[in-house]
Amino acid sequence: MDVFRQRLEDEYDANVLITAPTVPYKVIYRNGTESVIRNPTEFPDHGDPKVVEIQEPYVKGTIIVPQEYVGGMMELCSEHRGEDFSDIRYLDSSTASARVLLECRLPLGEIVTDFFEKLKGRSSGFASFDYEEDGYERSSVHKVGTE
Repeated sequence: MDVFRQRLEDEYDANVLITAPTVPYKVIYRNGTESVIRNPTEFPDHGDPKVVEIQEPYVKGTIIVPQEYVGGMMELCSEHRGEDFSDIRYLDSSTASARVLLECRLPLGEIVTDFFEKLKGRSSGFASFDYEEDGYERSSVHKVGTE
């Protein structure tokens, strides 16, 4: 991210403000309503009796990588709470360095910060990553505050 900011400043003389990405969480209330929380200050306190559950967004991630990096990619996804490795398929098994397509589900909050950099680092820059929304799922996240 720093390289990106520096290039924009150097090449385009732009003033860049980088903020932390936010992930929208759903809060399901006892009265049947739900709300989408986009700001941490709006997150309900732990133990709030009006809250039934909190859901976080998931994505279906697709990684294409040379076969020698598949183990590292599966490990990376697991470290980021990846699950349901639904599709592992060789795209061109006839070559010496076959490419593999790997699909899994990941929480959106796990990929918005440094996942892509780790993916590129563990694959020596050869992996590509794409994702699409895959709904919300119950999560055991809690608001933590300091006083």
